Amino acid sequence: MAFAGGFLVFLREGVEAALVVLLLLGYAKTRGPREVWSVHAGWIGALAAGMVTWWASEWLVGVAGAQREALEGFTALLAALFMVSAHHWLAS
Repeated sequence: MAFAGGFLVFLREGVEAALVVLLLLGYAKTRGPREVWSVHAGWIGALAAGMVTWWASEWLVGVAGAQREALEGFTALLAALFMVSAHHWLAS
């Protein structure tokens, strides 16, 4: 059950990330090829930063139990803040 729950969270986050990248690509295509390249560079850089962050967090922080839940909650709030700011930027 824990594996299924974790898998569904990763699946949902992956779909959200793909939607954001596709939205940015759609907008960038109206602006020109340089902006399309910038979007691709951004998501590739985000993947690399995510891998480095994962490695650093495993190496530096031995988080367990309630601390891990608090860290996940903070990260979710940060992601929500990013989504709201991206929506505001796109709508303006």
